[in-house]
Amino acid sequence: MDAETRKWLLAFSPSILLLIYVLLQVGERKDIFYCVLASLALLIISIVYMTRRVREQNRVREAKKIKHVLTRMRHDWMNHVQVLMGFLMLEKPAEMKRYLQKLIHRAMRDRRIADITYAPLSTLVLLLEHRYSMWRFYISLRDPFQVSAKDQKDLYFVLQIFFTWLQEQAKNQPEWTDLYLEFSSSEHGIDTVIKRITEEGKLAAFTFMPEAWKELEHSLEPWGVTCKQVRTSKMYIELLKQKRG
Repeated sequence: MDAETRKWLLAFSPSILLLIYVLLQVGERKDIFYCVLASLALLIISIVYMTRRVREQNRVREAKKIKHVLTRMRHDWMNHVQVLMGFLMLEKPAEMKRYLQKLIHRAMRDRRIADITYAPLSTLVLLLEHRYSMWRFYISLRDPFQVSAKDQKDLYFVLQIFFTWLQEQAKNQPEWTDLYLEFSSSEHGIDTVIKRITEEGKLAAFTFMPEAWKELEHSLEPWGVTCKQVRTSKMYIELLKQKRG
């Protein structure tokens, strides 16, 4: 029995013991009535206590995640500063300009993502590279990007399912380092394209076991999303929102 289970049992044990006593009680009904009331009161107190405890644990857990993300962001920006200082010391203004333009482009992209109205989706996309640090992400939102709040909420859950699945598939694929994501709005919702890019910037093929791909299809089906592998010169993945009904 783990520590968390023991805490729950300790919290509810008084009301459980009192209920057992009531079930075994053969005295007057008045005594049973008061015992039932006391048991219910203890049960309510236990529920309130554990609810507050769980909320506090969730707050601490979320705070730790935010702290970790902020630490990584600070580290990334220190790296950017070091690169710029290196160009400055080596008197390479052209390289410094290109690097600054790259940072500006990234900041503009992040601003567009931050404008997504469903905050959990916006936060998820912004923090993909921190949550899945084994990959470098290149993200694009095609114009016009106008979708309903419901479609944005659906995409939030779809992306979590997809990347949890992809993370599992990538355990034995160390060459999967760079991912390109493109989001576009359609008449049915949001379509998503995921491509794998090599370090040279070329498209590369994904390889999945058939049973793993069926697992993904089954997981996304309740959200009205179909997934397919598209082969042009190389293979990439499309998550397409289908019309309901």
